[in-house]
Amino acid sequence: MPKNHGTTLTLLFVTSGWHVASGLISECFREFTRNGWEEQHDKKNGFRCLTMFDADLSVVREASKKNPALIFLCVTMSCKTNDTTVHVGIGGAWLKKTRRLSREIRLGAGVLGQDYVRTLAKLQPTSRPARRSPRKPEARNCGSSDATTKQPRTTKAPKAPAAVQVANKLLFHGLPAEVEQCRAIVLEMLSKPHRTSATFTTEGNDEYVVGSMGFMTDSEPAFRVFNRLLARISGVTVTLEYADPKSSQRRQLRAVDGRIVGQQVS
Repeated sequence: MPKNHGTTLTLLFVTSGWHVASGLISECFREFTRNGWEEQHDKKNGFRCLTMFDADLSVVREASKKNPALIFLCVTMSCKTNDTTVHVGIGGAWLKKTRRLSREIRLGAGVLGQDYVRTLAKLQPTSRPARRSPRKPEARNCGSSDATTKQPRTTKAPKAPAAVQVANKLLFHGLPAEVEQCRAIVLEMLSKPHRTSATFTTEGNDEYVVGSMGFMTDSEPAFRVFNRLLARISGVTVTLEYADPKSSQRRQLRAVDGRIVGQQVS
């Protein structure tokens, strides 16, 4: 044990839940001893401990961040007030609890290791038991023995409203390969029933093609499909025509070179 030249004594235990981490623990111990900590090794009980007076706990926290596979158990005892503070750190996250040194903790008698670890559970705050509602008295059947027992009434859950079907039409203006890629992206984003009912036609030549694709979507227009096309194939001019589910008006969105250039209502 080092000479008492400070007001607090810190004991540091470094452990791990990994059975192959002995090398990491030894390297961590060597790093602390190079920085002034002293190692205590109890061969009888098999535990190793680092000690230092007036230790800088920020160094311990930094070591915990660098070694996320290790568990740091740090106990700091005040030589004046007998207050004992327990710090537990895993991967840079720390828990802290302060208690008065007593026989329950047993650090004053020099008993450490497994006996001390068992006392950690007593330092944790106890949670309140859940409140139980009083039981209602059971209803007694005062009728005749041949009276029929009433069955509980069952209520059917209301049916969810059917999703609104929105008619969409997409127009693609670009190179044949780009228009074909647009068709593949749209089909990939549609659900299976809407995918099988989608239609697709093209007009043009080997250098420039206009593709037209009609399909249905649930609840809202194909805005997600429209935005995906702008992000993936910005060189194609894309026009989305759809029926507004709220007003039933035909609306149109148009994008050129990846930017929306206009919105029309018909």
